[in-house]
Amino acid sequence: ARRVQAALQAVATRYERSVATIAYAWLARLPSRAHLIVGSSRLAAMQEAQAALALNLDAPSWHTIWAAGAGRDVP
Repeated sequence: ARRVQAALQAVATRYERSVATIAYAWLARLPSRAHLIVGSSRLAAMQEAQAALALNLDAPSWHTIWAAGAGRDVP
């Protein structure tokens, strides 16, 4: 979890977005085309999810987060 948090924070800093927005953007780019479900009554959470849809997360950033979650390099 710490590796993933660190990777998300690094990417969030680079994009000047929240960690939550980066996490949503990462999920939205999954090859399985996951549907994002935001179960929050907080307006800020809804805004972060919406911001993720407009964010073009580049492939190296996406792979950085994936590798952090896997705990190893990924192809």
